Formats: sequence, C-alpha cells, structure tokens
Amino acid sequence: MLQTIPKPPKHLGPATKKWWKSVTRRWGLEQHHVLVVTAAAEPDAGSPQHERKETMAKEMGVPKPRLEKISPTQLYLMADGLYPKPPEDNGWEELIDPGLLYPTMDFNGCKALWEQVAEGILHDWAARRPGRRPRLWWHFTAPRISQAELEKHPRWTGAWYVVQLCEPRLRLGGIGTPIYEVLNYVPEFEYGIPVHWVSEWEERYYSGRAKDVRGNPIGSKFHEGHFEGTAIDPADPPRFESQAAYLERHGLLFPNEKRRLKPMDFQPEAITTEDMK
Repeated sequence: MLQTIPKPPKHLGPATKKWWKSVTRRWGLEQHHVLVVTAAAEPDAGSPQHERKETMAKEMGVPKPRLEKISPTQLYLMADGLYPKPPEDNGWEELIDPGLLYPTMDFNGCKALWEQVAEGILHDWAARRPGRRPRLWWHFTAPRISQAELEKHPRWTGAWYVVQLCEPRLRLGGIGTPIYEVLNYVPEFEYGIPVHWVSEWEERYYSGRAKDVRGNPIGSKFHEGHFEGTAIDPADPPRFESQAAYLERHGLLFPNEKRRLKPMDFQPEAITTEDMK
C-alpha cells in the first residue's frame, strides 16, 4: 500500500515548509507525529500561534523585531533553541564557525552577530518565556560585572576576560565553592551563574585526604586546612536568585512583562551535581 505524502500547512513560510517536508518525508511519520512537527513549526510568521505571541509581545511593550539576514542555523543558535531546529542539510557546517561557538576566542565576532538579531529574538523570547533571557543575552547584553564584584576578586582587575563577564546573579545560600575562588581558573558564567565548582575529589586532594586505587595517600604536600574550597552539598546546594528576580532588580523587565510572571518565577534556583556534568 502506497503511503500518502503529507502536505505542509499553507500558512507556513517557504523556509519552514521546506523544513517541515524534509522531516515528514524523510522519516515517514505517523499522523500523530506529523501533528507534533506541525506544532513545532507553528511559530512561523503568519500562523495563528505566531499572531497571538505578536499581540502578547506588543501588550508587554517588547520592541518590534528586526531580524537581519541570517541563516536558520545561526538563528537557531542565537535564539538558544527558541525556534525549530533546522534540517540537517541546512548549513550545519556553520556550527564550526568560531563566531557561533562563544565562549571561544572570537568574542567580538559572536557579539557582532548577536547584535544584528538580538532585538527580534528578545521580542519573541519575552513573549514565550517571560522572566528569562537566552544564553547569549547573558554573554553580551546583561550588565557588565560591577566594581563591587571586582573588589571581591582583586586578581581579576585588568585581566583580559573582565570585559566579557556579566554581573552574576546574587547567591542566596547553600554549600559549594565556585572553582575560580580557590584555584587558578578563569571565571565562567552561564545565565549569570558560575559554571565550574570544586568537586569532591578536588576537595579531598587539596586537603591532603586523597588516596590512589591502592589506598595510598596522594597529594601529600597538602594538608587539612590548606584548602578553603568545598564541594557542592546535595542536601544544601548553592542557591541563586532567579532570572526573573535578576531582571527585576536591574530594571530589565519589559513593560508589563512582570504581570505575566508568577510567584514561582521568583523562587531561588539551586545548583545540583547534574548541572556540573
């Protein structure tokens, strides 16, 4: 029995129709899977869902989008997965472009690309995910690290990476030490939160308690009390203010965006050992 080849919804744009057809025809999807693919493509301009989000964004006072010429792959990466993933044959070689893979040495290249599309992406982002911001917003648009924060880390002063650091989210409690506070690591943040933390092994090693597989002590030049870092305590992990709380504190919520937020959006965010993998 011949399988009927489905046709893409008429309201999708040309690029999204091409993506829709490539997915449904390549995989021979069942009807319920086709519905899922269609739902993923709905945000395309002209769809009812897109129009609802446009109206929602307008009500919140989000700037009108202004997306310059940019490939689907670049847009997917810049928007932190907000838009549908482009087909495999749609320029995935662009993934190796250093300008798209920050953090790399090409900070300025990635920043220039982000600035071309940031306004349009944030327009959609605030409508669909209010109280949060995409990854590259934190790298390039978020407030830069403050003098007060720099004073806590004197060795950062004048370092090449300082201009690339955002003001981190406030830490509210919990046990665990960011690795840059006790070892010679460049500070790195994702979404305003430290990426690398002292591990249990590092805590043991630099405190003189580490042993090899035979039970013999290693790192004998270190001793108890030598190291101030502590590993994350699963029972009391580090907690930070939420993205929504950060945006409100810095006055960065769009007009009327706050009214769509719920109390849970302002609850502290905990770091877990899974976040470190």
